[in-house]
Amino acid sequence: MIPGLASGEEHRVLDCRPMAMRLAAACLMGWAATTNYTNHAAVIPLLMAELHFGPVQAGLLSTAFFVTLAVACVPAGMLCDRLGPTGVGTAGLVAVFASNLALGYARDFPDLLVVKVVGGLGCGLAFVAGMRYAALVVPPARVPRALGLYGGFVQLGGGTALYLIPLLTSLMGWRRAFVASSALIALATVGWLALAPRVRPSLAAAPLTEAVRSAKVWTLGLVHTATFGLAVLIGIWVTTFLVHDFGLSLVSAGAAGSTILALGVLSRPLGGLVVDRGLLGARAVMRLTVLSGALGLVALAWPGRPLMVAAAAIIALGVAFNAPYAAVMHTTGAVLPRAPGAAVGLVSGVGVLGISIGAPAVGALFATTGGFSLPFGALAAFSLLVFWVLGSL
Repeated sequence: MIPGLASGEEHRVLDCRPMAMRLAAACLMGWAATTNYTNHAAVIPLLMAELHFGPVQAGLLSTAFFVTLAVACVPAGMLCDRLGPTGVGTAGLVAVFASNLALGYARDFPDLLVVKVVGGLGCGLAFVAGMRYAALVVPPARVPRALGLYGGFVQLGGGTALYLIPLLTSLMGWRRAFVASSALIALATVGWLALAPRVRPSLAAAPLTEAVRSAKVWTLGLVHTATFGLAVLIGIWVTTFLVHDFGLSLVSAGAAGSTILALGVLSRPLGGLVVDRGLLGARAVMRLTVLSGALGLVALAWPGRPLMVAAAAIIALGVAFNAPYAAVMHTTGAVLPRAPGAAVGLVSGVGVLGISIGAPAVGALFATTGGFSLPFGALAAFSLLVFWVLGSL
């Protein structure tokens, strides 16, 4: 047993490799799995031109991926409770590798759709397994810091694909780019297998119904939606917002808009460190960041706001949406100690499902009103509702 591991935690690490090595294994898996978030998005225009499909179908690729990911998170958490996260994570990485490799051989849109479903399944398994593994292989006092570091590498994975796939495509074409990038996922899988000791499953895991009946778990799911979910959701639409409202070029708008996700590489570990050092409690971090997110959205929704105000709001949202990741996931595992994996999987699934529902809803409101004041204002109202619900946690 690792010294300092919570006595109620029934998973056990089966060897004595250094804690830093075990945590590095989790971070490596989180990075590799989430490269599939954005790998196809990086070359969408080329895929549409060669495989003959349109923007609506292109959007369906992300929908298929994220809906599958959301659904996969729940059984992933249950499997981590019953089998341990090590094997679950390995299975997820194998599916992610297969999906990334298969993109290079896709013949038409149906092929792409099937490939993204496989990728969503693998990412769901690996993402939740890595999160549970990071929480189990460090002493309890270090869990917020470990989850924050893991969350930073998760954000880095999506950013890596957005940069690497276009770069490789410019050198060898998009098909070979996917094949070559799959080698990195294969190396990450080998690293995971080499660095990660096996973790025993729980001896008395509670059924999923216990997580479903927990009001606190659903509240944390809403918080995850109002933070992680909105980070991805605003990241999807912020480029269009900057082009539409301020006339920026697509390149400039994309660079500015990516700040919301890119800041997570730093703000997620810093958020975990704040809780780890006792500077703020997990609940205080969640309330502060959800409220800050609501205010940032109000600034974006305000008609006629100058570009500098919008830029400041985007930076604030990048911090607010990402910083509470460790606090949310650490609290989730603690509120249901007999089924922490099921709880974490359910909360993760709710957050990802929020992206799948919210992205087309924002698009519909934008198409109806011709602007972003109503869509962003509605998201601000949702954030304020979550802030109020947090009072009961």
